[in-house]
Amino acid sequence: MEHFNDTLIRRKNKHLNQFERAKIEVLNSLGYSAYAIAKMLKRSSNTIRNELRRGTVLQKKIGKITHMYFAETGHNNYIKNRENCGAKYKLFKCEKFIEHIYIFFYEKNHSLDSIVGASKLTTNFSIADSVCTKTLYNYVDKGLLQISNVDLPFKLRRETKNIRVRSHKRKLGTSIDLRPDIINSRVEIYTQVFKSFTADNGLEFAKLSTLELLSPVKIYFAHPYSSGERGTNERQNGLIRRFVPKGSSMNECSNKAIIKVQNWCNTLPRKILNYLTPDEAFEDQLRLLFYQ
Repeated sequence: MEHFNDTLIRRKNKHLNQFERAKIEVLNSLGYSAYAIAKMLKRSSNTIRNELRRGTVLQKKIGKITHMYFAETGHNNYIKNRENCGAKYKLFKCEKFIEHIYIFFYEKNHSLDSIVGASKLTTNFSIADSVCTKTLYNYVDKGLLQISNVDLPFKLRRETKNIRVRSHKRKLGTSIDLRPDIINSRVEIYTQVFKSFTADNGLEFAKLSTLELLSPVKIYFAHPYSSGERGTNERQNGLIRRFVPKGSSMNECSNKAIIKVQNWCNTLPRKILNYLTPDEAFEDQLRLLFYQ
């Protein structure tokens, strides 16, 4: 029985390298057991046994068939196994789902995320027959789809903004800090057209607070350079800008064109609405009012 005084230092998550395989070949040819080799290389004995199985081949030696381990064979089999591991692409298995993506992306101008989210509510695609939003964007990055990054309107426009702090800030009315929390929860449907309105600090809204003198509508103003406080509003503006570029006048748009954009926005599945469309979410709220 072989005994060694050195303490085994376990190396986790470290694969054998070619130098170690060469040592295994020499020690194995000298008759050392897998346990002894493991102690010398400070490796798990199971790691050595697995490597010996991986790199052992049948050899004819002096007229006899014998099993011999070769470091090169072990390394080549290791490379082949590594190529076959990991998640596999599901493109061929999800052809119908990908066709569904193309239809809604190109014909209805829906985003990839909205299509994936809505498909879980309105179609019969199973998890096995579809992919998640992250995987779909990975396919785009790898060039596996008939959709490229230049086809994604928001992806190429994203950029970080420097935070600017101004000592002299405009104060057009009630700050968003004083807005009731129930507005953020989005649980209340308004019985009037508007119950409150939140704007930014642009000069175009300088007289907006006068509405409070003429109606029960409450007016709030976000902090300067804090568009994230009105995220849904900014997102909606971005959707409209797909059709009406920034800098162009709405006066140049016909009523028919404006109605077309409005209908498109109201039939687009939204993540914030659990991938219901605004029309569907509004109809659900009306049903709740009628059946209360």
